[in-house]
Amino acid sequence: MCHKSNCRGRRLAWLNRELLLGLRKKRRVYQLWKKVQATQEEYRGLVRSCREKMTKAKAQLELRLATVVRDNKKYFYKYINNKKEAQGESPSLIGCEGEYHQQV
Repeated sequence: MCHKSNCRGRRLAWLNRELLLGLRKKRRVYQLWKKVQATQEEYRGLVRSCREKMTKAKAQLELRLATVVRDNKKYFYKYINNKKEAQGESPSLIGCEGEYHQQV
């Protein structure tokens, strides 16, 4: 028996239930705002609160990571490697005349 996996992949480590519900509410109010059933101030307030909650959640994750790093090195390196993959490699540069510039 096979289970169908989510196409979006795993949930981010800092994305807790409270934040997820806030993002859903923000999306719902955005749709209402587009239909002129909600005000822009209401939507902007939700955007600001979600942004603040996201930064707090990320900071809490990194603080928890810093406190547990001595006991659980695997958790630390998993976080670091995930950050490295997200950035990717930068492409090489080719000038106007076709000369190749190495990026440092």
